[in-house]
Amino acid sequence: MSRLIVLLIAVVLAAGCSSVRVTQDYAKGAEFARYQAFAWATPSHPESDDPRLANPLLHERIHAAVEDGLRARGFRLVDAAEADLLMRYHTAVRSRVEYQRSGVTIGTGYYSGRVGYGLALDYPYGSRDYDEGTLIIDFLDPATGDLVWRGTGVRPLEETPTPERRDEIVRDVVERILAQYPPTK
Repeated sequence: MSRLIVLLIAVVLAAGCSSVRVTQDYAKGAEFARYQAFAWATPSHPESDDPRLANPLLHERIHAAVEDGLRARGFRLVDAAEADLLMRYHTAVRSRVEYQRSGVTIGTGYYSGRVGYGLALDYPYGSRDYDEGTLIIDFLDPATGDLVWRGTGVRPLEETPTPERRDEIVRDVVERILAQYPPTK
């Protein structure tokens, strides 16, 4: 019985964890080992008409999380004239629909000398609308302005997070994105 309780608690905790999907892309000829100092590109992010994204508090959170994440990886924040990398980011929100469906199951059974067969078919039984947020972090070559690395994080948005929860979410997404850097070739 205690194993069942532990299993149920683990399932509930896992359901509450964020589901951040991350990807990266990079210039194959980039020498990532030489990058040690960064600065923010001007502007560091594009403007948005979406009030959730045109939020100075969100931009402060992203700047702080990126700067902390890069410092933890040995980078220094410097003036743009001294930087090996310029940083820029993009944010986006899009509406998504998730359809719930039943599965297909085929089975056989044996009971009291008889064999039985069963079939369950797949059919839709509901949907869930939600918004999905995307954060893209770009590393640019300051001499050319060329993109050398891009990390992307995507996760479902929460309806009404507290400011503390927003900090936690931004730091989690940024950390997961930066965990991909430097790329393993």
